[in-house]
Amino acid sequence: MIPYRKGIETVSIYQRPETRPETRDGDQTRDRDQTETKRASSAKTLEFESQPIAKIERGLALEEKPTVSVYADGACEPNPGPGAWAFVVYWNGVELHSETGADLDTTNNRMELTAVFMALGWIAEHSPSKALLHSDSQYVVRGCNEWRRRWKAKGWKKGSADMPNADLWRELDGRLEARPINLVWVRGHSGR
Repeated sequence: MIPYRKGIETVSIYQRPETRPETRDGDQTRDRDQTETKRASSAKTLEFESQPIAKIERGLALEEKPTVSVYADGACEPNPGPGAWAFVVYWNGVELHSETGADLDTTNNRMELTAVFMALGWIAEHSPSKALLHSDSQYVVRGCNEWRRRWKAKGWKKGSADMPNADLWRELDGRLEARPINLVWVRGHSGR
């Protein structure tokens, strides 16, 4: 679910050959333009790494503000048993931050919830104005986006007992109330 970190290619959009203006020196001009584009992209990356996100965003027009993409995932093998969680933060195709953690006795859903909870903590601390949080867990995505308000209204109970993972849902609800964000579901193990 978490994107492969080594060798990530960023996609640049160039004009198709048939729409590119004709030049006398042909490929040399295109190569020079591509090199200049790469240098400008590298300069933006270096500028971003040396400044906090909020400081960078203050200097940009609204439509230019960067979107930070966060991918969160958790797993447990066997379930229940030992498990782990992780999240990775990307901006403009560059990995900015990652965190991981583990538990010797847990469940898959607890690790999925913990990954999103920790990612929301990072988002709150670094306060990017535009952030997309991705998870491959329908339980977590639909729980955060649709079900948690109903669960909260029922006191995090299922019948007379606490619902599963009620402690994590309460904490997650607190973070989502402080910084509302809709989670985006992505297909897990799809090779992307």
